Amino acid sequence: MKQVYDFFASININQLAFETGFCKRAPRKITPDNFLLSFFHCFSNSHFSIRHWSINLSRLIGQRVSWQAIDKKIQFVKVNFIKQLFLKACEANLNNIAGQCIGLLTPFKRVLIQDSTLVKMPNSFYQTLSGVSNGKVKKAITRIQSCIDLVSGKINQVEMCTYSQNDLYFSSTILDLIRPEDLILRDLGYFKISTFKEIARAGAFFISKFKLSTSVFDNQTGMRVELLRLLKSYDRNEITKFDFWVTIGIKQKYLVRLCGYKVTSEQALKKRNQMISSRSNNSKLSKKAIYFCNWNIFITNIDENTMQVMEVFKVYSLRWSIEMMFKNWKSNLKFDKVLFRSKTPNPARPEMLLYLMLLYMALIYRPVYFRIARIIKEKYNRYLSPLKFSNYLKNNYSLDAVIDSTLELDLIAKVCTYDKRSDRLNFPESLETFIFLS
Repeated sequence: MKQVYDFFASININQLAFETGFCKRAPRKITPDNFLLSFFHCFSNSHFSIRHWSINLSRLIGQRVSWQAIDKKIQFVKVNFIKQLFLKACEANLNNIAGQCIGLLTPFKRVLIQDSTLVKMPNSFYQTLSGVSNGKVKKAITRIQSCIDLVSGKINQVEMCTYSQNDLYFSSTILDLIRPEDLILRDLGYFKISTFKEIARAGAFFISKFKLSTSVFDNQTGMRVELLRLLKSYDRNEITKFDFWVTIGIKQKYLVRLCGYKVTSEQALKKRNQMISSRSNNSKLSKKAIYFCNWNIFITNIDENTMQVMEVFKVYSLRWSIEMMFKNWKSNLKFDKVLFRSKTPNPARPEMLLYLMLLYMALIYRPVYFRIARIIKEKYNRYLSPLKFSNYLKNNYSLDAVIDSTLELDLIAKVCTYDKRSDRLNFPESLETFIFLS
């Protein structure tokens, strides 16, 4: 906890509390630091509630504090205090890592990954957060947008938004974050030609899955490229990879490198099943869609000398890191359950709780994870799994526990690291880097 106290002192937490309106006069019981520390203690346990939070705060300060007193602190005018703390924690980069990227990532200063995850909310929030409805039942859902840097381990942006604000809506927000020599990994949801242009114009690079409905034209002749016909000709000639420059788009023509490779039959089947399960109306896939499941296709502005076709796919696989982060938030840290319990009519509570949980990640969990990950790599030559490690902490430790003793490190190396495989490399080994998001 020393790092947390040092951080509070470095930013003058009391001054920030008054500047942001969290405090309007000298607090009698609930000081800003005790408000946060009691939340961290409560959240680090398996069961979180406002009542448990009040108990932790009462024990911390030696006076009884009601849950209603805490609830009064959860208002929109006070959310900005937690947001500002979170941003300052991200800027401070308490992970204590040097951004060691080797191999394929060497040419890039940062690797930015943008993605979102959905969280079910109490139906009473449908009017403010939107969601899905069948005409009778309205289910509230919030979308959490996030942008992370794989190299430094920093969370650069997090925003709770409505369900209707999809990924495409946030596609251009990456432009406020990028710098020259950054690499941006984009999913189909963010596919927007104008954004790709601006990324390149800023001196940065991108790798994105290719949207099959996009028009493709030969770079030399200007003739339309029928991608389906082209890939079938590759099949007939047993060609399993392709790589060439094309122009995409009709109104906004843009020169990109189009590359891809043929997947195994097992991988193609998995892709088809995923597409079928994601369709809400149970409609059948077209023959064209089924055929394209046999290929992984990407666009990028990185030249061939810097990155080969299979290397493009290998680097794009880094997007798995943010999926792992979201899974960790939900499966082990129970972000979604904490938010779903916010059945109060107070619309500020979910947003306040989200940023409090993110502050816990930035100040406590992630610095510990990266510190232990480095020790485990140096001492045991093993890679620490964020999912296993967070589950281990949640079930075995309080905030003040010492986890870097020889015995504890031996246990962590045994039960919290990626399995060594005889037939193939595990994920971090295959990517030649040990910096992973949690």
